[in-house]
Amino acid sequence: MTATLLLPPNWKTTYMGSARVNDRDVRLWLDWSDQSAEFVPRVFLWRRAIDAMDPREVTLRVAVAGVLAQLKDEGGVKFYASRPERVCNGRYPGWFLSYDKLDGDPHIHIDDLLLVANNFIYRATYVRTLDVRESPKTVAAMRSLC
Repeated sequence: MTATLLLPPNWKTTYMGSARVNDRDVRLWLDWSDQSAEFVPRVFLWRRAIDAMDPREVTLRVAVAGVLAQLKDEGGVKFYASRPERVCNGRYPGWFLSYDKLDGDPHIHIDDLLLVANNFIYRATYVRTLDVRESPKTVAAMRSLC
């Protein structure tokens, strides 16, 4: 995994390195200090290689459109935000998405940050149940995606 994410100290990684999930490399952190009865808040850092397409054609806009299409296909999504957001402490353009997934049990809130760099699509995903308050430090730390 070449991307980094600097989360607050209460977030503990569950393993070092990365695991393969479908065609993506994934890192996972958990916040045991803010768990509810049913769920532990988590942050994923996904990395997907852009090898099936011409890398010049895979832009941030194309990556965002792919995520939005996937969410539309899954259904049960209530959007709050979809906007440009600077990542890597302001050095690179990224995209922020904020939405609820209401089709599962429990219902969850998700904040995503996307970055396209070095022939990869990176996606930092912060997941918590609707009854757990957002951690402003975690949301701010997601902008460290680099």
